Amino acid sequence: MAILWLAHSTCLFEETDGLHAPNPEHPPTAWSAQGVSPAPVKTDPSPQIMPIDLPAPETATYRVRYGIFGQVAEATITFSPGPKRTVRASGHGNGAVLGFGKTDKRIEGEFDLQTLKTTRWTIVRQSGDEKVIDLAEQTEPGLVSLVRKREGRPDEADKFSRPSPVLDPLGLLLRLRFAPLKAPSSFEVLDGRALWVIRLSAIHATDENPPTLRLDGYAEPICWDGSPDEKRTGRDFSLFLSNDSYRTPVRLVVPYDLGEARAEIVHLSRPEAARPVRLKAPVTYPSHLCVPLCSAPEQVPPAKRQQKCFPCP
Repeated sequence: MAILWLAHSTCLFEETDGLHAPNPEHPPTAWSAQGVSPAPVKTDPSPQIMPIDLPAPETATYRVRYGIFGQVAEATITFSPGPKRTVRASGHGNGAVLGFGKTDKRIEGEFDLQTLKTTRWTIVRQSGDEKVIDLAEQTEPGLVSLVRKREGRPDEADKFSRPSPVLDPLGLLLRLRFAPLKAPSSFEVLDGRALWVIRLSAIHATDENPPTLRLDGYAEPICWDGSPDEKRTGRDFSLFLSNDSYRTPVRLVVPYDLGEARAEIVHLSRPEAARPVRLKAPVTYPSHLCVPLCSAPEQVPPAKRQQKCFPCP
């Protein structure tokens, strides 16, 4: 999803300019695109934190095509190791449909490997002469402080609280790479001031050549209190990752009335001599994240599973 968020000018995902504050007409317990109250937002109850070969840095470039319009945008995403078991994430996207509505967008964030959440991020969006800068910080899981900066206007500071950690678009990609979903899960993602619930299937292998891993999902727009945001439109999508130790995002497909939007990787830079990022034991995790790092948990003594995460013997 982050690939298309970076290519915002294609209007594939709308972002309204107003505050996404509580909507009194819709209580938080009654929201869904179908008008049926779904189960609360759930994350994978026991994410398996898996080692990943992530060099410093890894840079991927994507080309975005939209039905009969052809190529409408391009996006570049870079991940690199940060201090104290963090990953620095940055992305840049720009594009336009038939040369109109050109938009440039940048994202920079810091992802915590121990809690699997984004701690702080900045999104800069420029369309024509208008430039909007959104700063976000998550000091505690679900507690988000925001500042919006625009030239010629006073800064807008706000905050909201959600029952689960909030991710930025790039943080969602890292969450899926470091802890592949074993069961259907949902995540909340904040883009600027627009909040989304991303509902995802369990990851499964495809028979493509080269082999890939597939996730099918639905992006549902909500307000900060969890009520539906009727100013934006939800979208189905499918995300494909490489079926190897990197789990690199290689393709994103979003169906539309005028054809599908496809973001596909066209270039990948991964220095061979760079130091890989791997979660190393012993690392103390919150109890709800405490699982072995390997795919054969029976090899790890039960006493060790309860308090710390250990690599495969």
